[in-house]
Amino acid sequence: MLPAVPDLRQLRYFVTVAEEKHFGRAAARLSMTQPPLSQAIRALEETLGVQLFARTKRSVELTPVGADLLPEVQRLLAAAEGLRPLAQSLARGEARRAVARIRFDGGLRLVTAFAARLRRALSACAA
Repeated sequence: MLPAVPDLRQLRYFVTVAEEKHFGRAAARLSMTQPPLSQAIRALEETLGVQLFARTKRSVELTPVGADLLPEVQRLLAAAEGLRPLAQSLARGEARRAVARIRFDGGLRLVTAFAARLRRALSACAA
């Protein structure tokens, strides 16, 4: 059974393959071999239910869905990387805690746009 949500590792792999446009170079950049990278990308595609890359023997290109998803995944990874500094800042009392629980049916793009605006608004309030 496939997980309902992709993990951050798979998303990092997706971004790296998209940037390199080559599984071998992406694998080298990730310090891994190509077969497990290809398997992880296929698992990600199965989890999402979409094809992210158009593959030939000589090239790898993002599909239109993959191209639209790439900036969203990059934002998601940037937000995930910001969790540790935020947690440490909260622990030191330098930032106040704000929690927003909102359910969107509009998709990842709408959620990330809202989250970015919310972050900017909260940053302005904290300053």
